Amino acid sequence: MNLSKPYLISSADLSLRDLKLIFEKAKYFGDAPNGTIFDDLKNTSVCTMFLEPSTRTKISFELAAKRLSAITVDFDLASTSYVKGESLLDTIHTLESMGIEYFISRNTDFGTAKYFAENSKSKILNAGEGSQDHPSQGLLDAYTLIERIGSLEQLKGKKICLVGDIKNSRVAKSNFNILSKLGLEISTCSPLEFQLPDSKFKNYENIEQALRDNDIMMMLRIQRERSETFNKFDFTKQESLEWYRDNFALTKDRAIAYPEKLIMHPGPANFGIEIDKEVESLQNSLIKQQVRNGVLIRMAILSLLSRASRKNG
Repeated sequence: MNLSKPYLISSADLSLRDLKLIFEKAKYFGDAPNGTIFDDLKNTSVCTMFLEPSTRTKISFELAAKRLSAITVDFDLASTSYVKGESLLDTIHTLESMGIEYFISRNTDFGTAKYFAENSKSKILNAGEGSQDHPSQGLLDAYTLIERIGSLEQLKGKKICLVGDIKNSRVAKSNFNILSKLGLEISTCSPLEFQLPDSKFKNYENIEQALRDNDIMMMLRIQRERSETFNKFDFTKQESLEWYRDNFALTKDRAIAYPEKLIMHPGPANFGIEIDKEVESLQNSLIKQQVRNGVLIRMAILSLLSRASRKNG
């Protein structure tokens, strides 16, 4: 069976059927012996085109492609003709002529992956754009919850709170799209400066209230690279970070006080600010499972897209 589209651009585009297909495929890969190599992308070339720094997403996509027997190419912006004035789309067309069929794109500008998909023959995967979308992260977060809780049916109706810099988080927006389709009850917990202006979700004023009311806590980092200095506090100053920690951080003591609450963080974390390092290793923490499942989910996406055919171009 195929996904509804021959590319992965937006988390909002994923249907419930798409989600189930991806989760089933990820489980298939996860049930195989560790390190098993599959031939889903044998004789296929995959290019990672990351114009923003990344560790987890980039390496997990590369591992996923290699475990599916693909030839992988890393696009290094500084050593390409882009620095001579060639557009990224022209670069994609050039690489397509060399036989590359998949482009995994991370970009600061929202809409870039969609533009590539509409103007090329390749299969484009959005690996994160600005502060707007990161579909594979939302997918792996949802899959991690299903794996821990037991099934989609058992996950439905659970209460999840996303805590922190909602406004600047592409992870938050992807989770809103995906988790709402899976029937979770979503809320947020953040200071006014980090809230979405048109948010439809309940917002808690401090993390203690959120911990009491929710089953799952997803911590998000303050995204300094996308944030401004706000009137209420300047998070470049120690006293402001301490204020944030007092009101919104998942400290070790808070996490231990609520051992039944599941804890998540997409990474990278500002340890000591939004979450304590010790929380990562608690029994109710899913943080390391999220990292592991990143490879499985990205294998599932690549595998399922290999079955779809492009109609444009």
